[in-house]
This record gives sequence, structure tokens and C-alpha cells, in this order.
Amino acid sequence: MTPEDFKDIRTEACLSFNQLGAILRVHPRTVRRYEKGTIPISGPVSVIMELIDMGRPAAITGRPKINWVYVSATLPLPLIDQEES
Repeated sequence: MTPEDFKDIRTEACLSFNQLGAILRVHPRTVRRYEKGTIPISGPVSVIMELIDMGRPAAITGRPKINWVYVSATLPLPLIDQEES
């Protein structure tokens, strides 16, 4: 993923540096550095950005939109005890 792709996905998802930083669990300054190409975008970050990209409005992608601000507010998700299920 290029820095330009990263920025396009963030802006098209209407996410601020702070919001995307919360989703990626990095400092907002790190988000800026990804966009400027100052630091490389790791594989896991690329995957998350691709998932965010999939959450664009259905009118553009044909898929439902994911509310990432809501998702980030509910993280971390609780772990499920495998022995209880």
C-alpha cells in the first residue's frame, strides 16, 4: 500500500487522524507519517486499511458501509473463553 492509497482511504472514510489512530491503536502522528511516507506501512496496517476501504458506502462499492467510529469506540472486544462455549 502506498502512502497515497493510505491517505485516500482515510479521507474517503471521513476519518480524522485521531479516529484512525484509535482504530489502528497508534498515535495520530504515526497516521500522518504513514501518509507522508516517512515510515513504512506494515502488512497488518495495510489489511486494516483495506477492510476500512471495503466499508465505503454501498453506492460506490456495492457493499454496506461500516461505521468505523462506532467500531473503534467499542474496541477492544472481549475474549471468549473457549472452554465455556
